[in-house]
Amino acid sequence: MNKIVKYTLYGTGGVLALGGVAVAYIAATFDPNSLKPQLEQLVKKEKQRTLKLNGPIKLSIFPSIGATLSDVSLSERNADAQFLQVSDARVSLQFWPLLSKKVIVDAIELHGASVKLLREADGQFNFADLLSKNEPPDESSPVDFDVSRIRIDKVTVDFDDKQNHRKISLHDLALAADGLTIKGARNVDFSTHAVLSAPKLDVQLAAKLNQLDMDTDAKRFQLDDFKASVDGKLAADTIKLNLSSPKLNLASQAASAEAVVLDAVLTGAARQIDAKVRLEGLSGDTKLIAAHSLALDLDAKQAGTEAKLSISSPLGLDVETLALSLSRLAIKGDITAGPAKAAPVDLTGHLTIGLKSQAIDTALAGKLDGNGLTLNAAVKDFNQPSVRFDLKADAIDLDRYIVPPKPTSVAAAGAPPAKIDLSPLKTLNIDGRISIGQLKKAPIDARDVRVAVSAKNGLLVIPTASMKAFGGDIDASATATASASPRITIKPKLTGVDIHTVLKQFANFDRLEGRGFVEGNLAVEGSDAVAMKNSLSGSLNAKLTDGALKGINIGKTLRDVKASLASFQGGEKTIASSQSEKTDFTELTASLMLNNGVASNKDLSIKSPLVRVSGEGEADLKSETVNYLIKAALVATSKGQDGANREDLRGLTIPVRIKGSFAAPSYSLDLSAALKENAGAKLEEKKAEVKQELKEKANDAIKKGLKSLFK
Repeated sequence: MNKIVKYTLYGTGGVLALGGVAVAYIAATFDPNSLKPQLEQLVKKEKQRTLKLNGPIKLSIFPSIGATLSDVSLSERNADAQFLQVSDARVSLQFWPLLSKKVIVDAIELHGASVKLLREADGQFNFADLLSKNEPPDESSPVDFDVSRIRIDKVTVDFDDKQNHRKISLHDLALAADGLTIKGARNVDFSTHAVLSAPKLDVQLAAKLNQLDMDTDAKRFQLDDFKASVDGKLAADTIKLNLSSPKLNLASQAASAEAVVLDAVLTGAARQIDAKVRLEGLSGDTKLIAAHSLALDLDAKQAGTEAKLSISSPLGLDVETLALSLSRLAIKGDITAGPAKAAPVDLTGHLTIGLKSQAIDTALAGKLDGNGLTLNAAVKDFNQPSVRFDLKADAIDLDRYIVPPKPTSVAAAGAPPAKIDLSPLKTLNIDGRISIGQLKKAPIDARDVRVAVSAKNGLLVIPTASMKAFGGDIDASATATASASPRITIKPKLTGVDIHTVLKQFANFDRLEGRGFVEGNLAVEGSDAVAMKNSLSGSLNAKLTDGALKGINIGKTLRDVKASLASFQGGEKTIASSQSEKTDFTELTASLMLNNGVASNKDLSIKSPLVRVSGEGEADLKSETVNYLIKAALVATSKGQDGANREDLRGLTIPVRIKGSFAAPSYSLDLSAALKENAGAKLEEKKAEVKQELKEKANDAIKKGLKSLFK
């Protein structure tokens, strides 16, 4: 028995030795380079491509069977342009497992390669012919494979996607993996430098995992200690992303993960965003993905606004409809905008975003900056948004968040005015309601603000707007065309307002005081504020009480010109404007007609205990100048505003010309017109006296005549 075993071992060893000698002989005597012409001709015949094996083909036996290629190129189909180029490639595998149809590869190495991929506008790829097979594979005898080591580096892939009008380039692509089988791999390490044309992206990509387990029949994958990163440029901004998961399970019908963590940083000249996202208890299938907890810590700065927020909610994602649901959304943190200190945010509610349905629905309630706030909003159709919202707030102080404009410098004075362009609203469909208990935005401090707004087909409409401000009630309606040069109409109605404050703040006019009623119908049109002011047209009607006309005391002025009129001195007399002087009135009424920035009036009426004033003239809003004539007439009272005795001034009418800038108008008295006008009045008065005297004399004569008849 021992001899049989002994001889068997001798025989086996001999066979192995003979086989080894045979393999060594073949390797030593066979020249694979002799097959180059045949291989090149075969590729030309079968694929209509030019294959060039420029470098030598080398075979190796020990420690494993291997082949090395260098300087290999492959052309495009039916063209000379290069499709693929390989600098150096080597494959080595174990010999004996091949006899049992098992491939055990010691190593796959590829150093330096480039490939140019193309997708035409019709979707056809330039490598489609390489994937076609003349005969179906024989699946009756599957071949196992086992790759001990893969090392790929210095690979470039250029992809020209004409169908989507973008280009993608991968440079310095590298891949390393150990123990690659149909069941998985270990120590997988991938990296590349990616450049995209749209969106403009230039980043370094990297991904690592310790263990990859695969069940290809069940289409199930498990990734252990998975990490991925993106580092580079997004347009002009710097972007850094880090994604990690300790255990991630993926399957054709389901997925799960203990946790998924994403750190994202976006830094640019105008913004900086630092976001940390953590998903816990992630699970899902082909229909629904859910997470027990989504936690987002956000620190963002942009255009003078800074937000530090913590956002949390359970998460649900409908895979078929791509609908994201945050059912118990909580937002807490601080928002800093403009000059404001950090404004606390504490809101809860829900948010649903549907990508396929192109819809957003949200309801939030809580506090913003310490004030109660509720918001219900819905958006449909992202291309032409239809927006519905209802906003209610206890108070909003916009001065806390909006930086006031800087004073205009001399150099900037000649700069063109800022454009007013509402054309982005053309595609909007809006229906909203706003209700604010108190709204501050200097110079407005309004209460009980109620606004309704709608927009459709390029027309913005505010059917109702009301508030309590400037000591009274303000109601208005307005429209605006959504265009680069919008036309805006407004119908204001002011009741009991302080007209001095309104005119000073919005018209730069500081010469009228009073409280009362103003109603109008106005329209402006233009691409900037200056053009709109210059186009102002419409009408205004005003009735003010208990006010004053600032800059001149008409009663005092009439008294001062008494001597000039008494001595019949004509001409014009200029009166210096003074902020300390004013003419009080009990009532003022006027109607204004506006045409292209010029306001005209013909029915001014001012009543006071001392004078009655009528007037007419124009005010040019474009140049902010006024040219107005008022006629002041004394009333029959014994004492004026200054207590002056005016018995001898009774019936006196003085024309007063107001002319110059809104800020500093000049006042002049037309004494010649006053003499002429009042001379007529004196003549009529004298005629009446003569008539009365003649009448009295006639009566006396008649009486005397009658007496003589009866003597």
